[in-house]
Amino acid sequence: EVDRPEAGGGRLTIAAMKLSVTFAGNPCVYQGSPTLMITGAAEAELAVTGATLSKQAGGFLCPNSFALTATYRLSAPAPLYVSWPSG
Repeated sequence: EVDRPEAGGGRLTIAAMKLSVTFAGNPCVYQGSPTLMITGAAEAELAVTGATLSKQAGGFLCPNSFALTATYRLSAPAPLYVSWPSG
């Protein structure tokens, strides 16, 4: 789901995102619904800070949850802006 609280930018919520990682040599699977901020520009950015993902699968060495923090720069499509249809 995408919404647009400001001109050119917005928020992207990814429902039921699953992420597979290896922690201390053990496979772990996490799930959550993070919201990424979209900054529109010639090289747009998607950023998430501190979104909690909960453990869905993995052994006792896998933490029960973790905070996802990441920034992605998009080179295509360029430019990228969030807009509503007119009319």
